[in-house]
This record gives sequence, structure tokens and C-alpha cells, in this order.
Amino acid sequence: MKSPIRTITVYALLLLLLSGCGSSKAGVPVSETGVIQEAYTSPAIPPTEDSTENTEDSTESTEDSTEQPEDSTENTENSTENSQASNGTEATGSAGKPSSGSAGSGVTTPSANTPSTVNPATLKSSMSKLLQTSIMPVGTTMYIWGGGWNEEDTGSGIESVTIGLSPTWAQFAAQQSSWYDHQATRYQIHNGLDCSGYIGWLVYNTFHSNNGEPGYVCKATTMASTLSAYGWGSYIYAGDSSDFQPGDICSMSGHVWMCLGKCSDGSVLLVHSSPPGVRICGTQLSDGSASQAVALAENIMSTCYPDWYNRYPDCAVSYSYLTSSSKMRWSSSTLSDAGTYQSMSAEDITAFLFPSVQ
Repeated sequence: MKSPIRTITVYALLLLLLSGCGSSKAGVPVSETGVIQEAYTSPAIPPTEDSTENTEDSTESTEDSTEQPEDSTENTENSTENSQASNGTEATGSAGKPSSGSAGSGVTTPSANTPSTVNPATLKSSMSKLLQTSIMPVGTTMYIWGGGWNEEDTGSGIESVTIGLSPTWAQFAAQQSSWYDHQATRYQIHNGLDCSGYIGWLVYNTFHSNNGEPGYVCKATTMASTLSAYGWGSYIYAGDSSDFQPGDICSMSGHVWMCLGKCSDGSVLLVHSSPPGVRICGTQLSDGSASQAVALAENIMSTCYPDWYNRYPDCAVSYSYLTSSSKMRWSSSTLSDAGTYQSMSAEDITAFLFPSVQ
């Protein structure tokens, strides 16, 4: 039999040993295996897909804010284009015009001499030369918006201060069909003439014998008054539809043309550059019906310019040409024998210019 005291002592020792299990040393955790655990450090957590998308969104927001100035630039350009569109006029120095077309493959643009100072009031020529020169581009020159003007759209271009016809005009005209669209050729300035470019070219070729001297291309609406201010003739205000004589330079709103004479029914034969090009036309009667001048113009164009007439047979213009046009009437001191031709009828002028027309 065991002693009670010895038994108690054994239990006490066991309790002491059991109380030491799981104790810590200096507050450092101890594992159940007795290995000292290192202090816990939370590992770096990789960003989730959501957080990555948030980062990209913030980047896109930054890019959007960068794109905003470009948008504002586009708005500025659009407003400029709108302004140009609302202020655009026919070859009168409008800003922002499209760049001009080339003179054409293999075609040499005529050169001009250095401009010299010429006093227009001292220039002299003859009415016969004016009339004969006026028909030189007929049937071979297309209407080009800006044709005859310079690149800056401020005055005469090189073709309108060059003696004779530019070979480019006929070459370009020969390539055109009956569906010619003058809106598609705007500012291809070397390929043809607009109304004021044509009259400017005509006046220059009537008075000058050298290239590159100061020219006469200006706004169509005021061309008659501008030429009159040179002292070349008298200025007659619009209103009298019966007062037209051969050689009259006639300005109306947005257009300028030259009279070739009046028929017995009051209609007027004229020459001008108007879509599709440089041609002879006649004014209709006040009721819009055909006139003697229209019939005469058709006869001239079909007889003398058959290729052109087959493509572009229209030779009639509105009666409003007679009621809306002011005019510059040449003085005989500027154009010799002016009085003789100014007294002729449209039929007489036709016989002089187109003797083959019956």
C-alpha cells in the first residue's frame, strides 16, 4: 500500500507541469509544438479587377479632359467655316477660299512682265478692236468661279493681264461634257473665266500690247462705275430698258456683261461669261417669251460654235438684264469710231463679227 503523502506529492508535481503548457516568453506566442511564432505581417493584397478598372477609368477621365481642348479647336474651325460660308461672294476678295486648281497637266501658265505704272486715262484703242476681241474666248472657255482673278482673290490674275487666250482654257473646255457643273470647279482659276474675269481680260486685251501691266478685274456689280471713273465714258444708271448700245459694259447685282446691239423688238444681243462659259446670248421679252436676240444668238452659236452649241444650246437670259443693269458707255475719245458702231443694230454687229451667219 502506497503512502498518502507520496501520492499527494506526485499530483502536485503533475499540476505544476501542466500549468506551464502554452505559456509565452516575453509575450511572444508559442505554438502548440513549442516553436516560437514570428510576428504576423499582412501580405500585400494584389489589386482586384474592379480596382484596376477604377484606375483605367481615372486614366480615361484624364484623357477625356485632354481631348476637350481639341474639341474646342474643332468648334472654332467650324465657326470659322460657317462665317466664311455666310460671307462668301463671287470672286470679290472673300477670305478663306479654296486653293485653286492647277493649270493642267503639261500646260505652261503664261508669264507676265513686271507690272508698270499705266495711267488708264491715257489709254486709247478702237471700238472695232473691243468688239472683235470680245468674241475670241466664245465657245472655248468655261465659266470658272474666280477665273481671271489672282490667288489672293483681290484683283487681276495672270491670265487677265496676258495678251491672247490661255491655251489652258480651250484644253479644259474640250474635256467637259454637257453636264458641266461649275460648282465643282470653283477657284480652279487657271481653267477659265468668271464674268468679271472675262470683262477684265477683254478690257486689258483691248488697250494693252504687253503682258503684266495693271489689270481691270474687280467686283462685277461695280465694274461699270469703276471703268467709267477712269474717264473712259459716261455712267448710266439702271432703269431704262431701251437704252443699250454696242460696247456698253453693263453691271447688275453679281454680274457684268457687254452689249452687242439691240434688235427691233427691243431685245438685246450680248456676250458674257456665265455658266457654262463664255457665250453669245439674247435677252427674252418682258413676258419671258423668246425674242429676236435669242434667235440671233442661237444662230450665231450653232453656226460658228457647233460643238459648244451641241452641248450647251441655251442662249436665253432674263429680261431683268435690261431693267437691272447700269452701264458704262464708251467715249469716242477713248475708243475711236465708237459712234459708228454704237449706232448699229444687233444684226449689223453680227454681220461685222460673224459674216458666215445668214
